[in-house]
Amino acid sequence: MLAYKIKNKLNFYRIVCAVFLGLFVSIFYYFNYFAKSEPLLANYYLRWDIPTNEVENLAKWDLVILDMENQVTNPDKIRRIRQLNPNIKILAYVTSQEIKDNNLGVMRAKLKSGISDSWYLRRGNGDKISFWPGTTMLNPTDLCPLSGGQRWNQYLAGFVNREVLSTGLWDGVFYDNAWGDLTWFTGNNVDLNFDGQIDFDINKHWNTGMTDLFNLTRDFFSSNYIIVGNAMTREYANNLNGMMYENFQNHIWRDVMYAIKTEMAGNIKPRIIIINANANNTGNRQDYRTMRYGLGSALIGGAYYSFDDGDKSHSQTWWYDEYNVKLGQPLSEAQSMDGRNQIKEDVWRRDYQNGLALVNSTDNSQTINLGDDYEKIIGQQDRDVNNGEITESVTLPARDGLIMLKTAQTLRNVNFKNGNFVRFFSATGARARNGFFAFENGAPGGATVFVGDLDGDKTNEKVVASNGRLQIFNNAGQIWFDNYPFNGNYQADIRLAVGKPSVDNKILVTPAVGAEAILYTYYGRVLKDEFYPFGKKYRYGFYGALGYFGGNGPQMVIGSGGGLPGVVQIYDTSAKNIQFKFYPFSNQFLGRVRVAVGNFHHSKQAEIATMAKIGNRYVVRIFDVRGKKLSEFFVSVPLGGGDLSLAAVDINFDGIDEVVIGN
Repeated sequence: MLAYKIKNKLNFYRIVCAVFLGLFVSIFYYFNYFAKSEPLLANYYLRWDIPTNEVENLAKWDLVILDMENQVTNPDKIRRIRQLNPNIKILAYVTSQEIKDNNLGVMRAKLKSGISDSWYLRRGNGDKISFWPGTTMLNPTDLCPLSGGQRWNQYLAGFVNREVLSTGLWDGVFYDNAWGDLTWFTGNNVDLNFDGQIDFDINKHWNTGMTDLFNLTRDFFSSNYIIVGNAMTREYANNLNGMMYENFQNHIWRDVMYAIKTEMAGNIKPRIIIINANANNTGNRQDYRTMRYGLGSALIGGAYYSFDDGDKSHSQTWWYDEYNVKLGQPLSEAQSMDGRNQIKEDVWRRDYQNGLALVNSTDNSQTINLGDDYEKIIGQQDRDVNNGEITESVTLPARDGLIMLKTAQTLRNVNFKNGNFVRFFSATGARARNGFFAFENGAPGGATVFVGDLDGDKTNEKVVASNGRLQIFNNAGQIWFDNYPFNGNYQADIRLAVGKPSVDNKILVTPAVGAEAILYTYYGRVLKDEFYPFGKKYRYGFYGALGYFGGNGPQMVIGSGGGLPGVVQIYDTSAKNIQFKFYPFSNQFLGRVRVAVGNFHHSKQAEIATMAKIGNRYVVRIFDVRGKKLSEFFVSVPLGGGDLSLAAVDINFDGIDEVVIGN
């Protein structure tokens, strides 16, 4: 009796600890799940309207700059963009020193209605000045005449806070033409105080007035709002969250990178530095080299990256293969090829968790020894460059950039047969990464292995199934669980399905021969046994997967192993009731149906990949949770006629899962 009470008390404490651990992991996971992974992408989208078909496209960026007129013409679309991407930053575009002459729009008309004639920027003879066709310049300096007790910079800051930021649609404001000086454009023939005389110290007064504009904007509302400028200057590093460097490809590389370095050192947090490269208004979205040059530079400098057609439109949603890559967080600062790390034209490299970024800012082709094997991404656009090649050296043309991935040598967060060759496919069957022989030291050859973060602590645990035995090891290699799920006489394969790292992580084991499946916690406590999806007399074995389909926990997906029409059964979170079932290869097919769960199409819910051998080839079909087929492709039968396995994992760090096929 005493032993029984002690056992019950230990079980009680174990459950309590598991609950608190789960709560901690939930909080930890919540705050880390949305951690930014580079490259960080910005879109400089200045149309006064947002076409309906562009809403989902714009939501893909980490930061978008939209004209302030959209708060009148498209407020619901702005809200929809944020709904699709809750982590996006949306900035309102406002010009800091000019106003359109005609065709104003609602917001500009409202802004112009309060502009005093004395606030326009003038020459010594009283003529107004225009910088951009169809606009007239205003005077943000500290010498601008007072009208109604305020200057232009004070009026504009108040307008932005009262009429723009107060709507709740925006995360901040983007002030265009936030120049550090004025005379580069006007020369010295400027009358700042509207007295008919040319003034002195023009740039000093300009700088003071612009600084006041930024500080007033922040003071009016809240330090939580982001203020970004647009100019090739470092004057306002302590007043802005950052700068955009527009037309990057036309500037001297070292000048921009030096500005970024000093801006990064002084900005108000969060720091928002943006490199905007473009196609020089040619419409050439296939200028991949210019795109890579800017992207590589942004990754080297730690900036957001934007690429579009140019300053005559800034209204593209061009998407590139490199944008799909998730390099993770940088592991170090950028390094120059000569090792001196002085900001100058050279080959620069920066290492990331999942790969590296290179940029050659010189005028000559350069060959770089990478020091180890790295893998080029497999792209669909510039295939001569992004061809999946594994190499330890690359030749990079002048003013070009390159993203490469660390070579995959083992698998994480997916189960595999130890020592088997694995291949990786997109949802449509395109090769996603180079295949390799997956092997985990310390596990028997041929064992089913899973290595990944089971408990959400960012360290790897290990699950090994071999000869009917199931073992779970913690991150120190200590055994959490060691037993025979289907008794000691069972010597056939145990098939594993491990949930994604989360507070509800589970391990589902299914037999290659037999009828029972067992669901465990990640540390080996039985949650459900005596689970017979096809009855106790069924002896063909079956396949299992775990997925989240909108319920309050993981749901089991079971694929039949033969002897009956090939079916997929999806259970509710209690694992008691079949929520839905379908026949992926028709109800006349009697073969095995392998299953895996993943997000293969950027969908909101998990999807189900299925695979079966039909004739002399394997067919992979992907379905949504209601059995609607989304895609299909075929896989060749391996040499020797061996069996194929099916799994899902994001192997190329693009945010969606790939289909993993092992033999």
